[in-house]
Amino acid sequence: MGIPRDQVKALRAVLESNGRFVAVSDGEILSAISTLAKTVGVLAEPAGAAGLAGLKKLAHQGIFNSRDRMLVMVTGNGLKDIDGVMKAVSRKPIEVENSLSDVERKLLRERSL
Repeated sequence: MGIPRDQVKALRAVLESNGRFVAVSDGEILSAISTLAKTVGVLAEPAGAAGLAGLKKLAHQGIFNSRDRMLVMVTGNGLKDIDGVMKAVSRKPIEVENSLSDVERKLLRERSL
């Protein structure tokens, strides 16, 4: 889905923090978008979800122990790249009128399905 906008700054940050780079696939990024939305209610664009995708990959590789604490900073809202976000969802969006009553009505209908 892309490379860092400023590779030199990214490299410097990794070196100064004793961090590491990890490559993630588009599928892993899309999975991270879905995870963020479902678990914490964050709508992330693909670039913003890449950090969680990398963290999940490293966790599966056993890089961390159960006492380690992690933080993922999501830097990009999904509204910046709605086409990318839509690739991460399996359901068709619910279209609503510009009123709270229509939102409530359609959400109730969705829950009953």
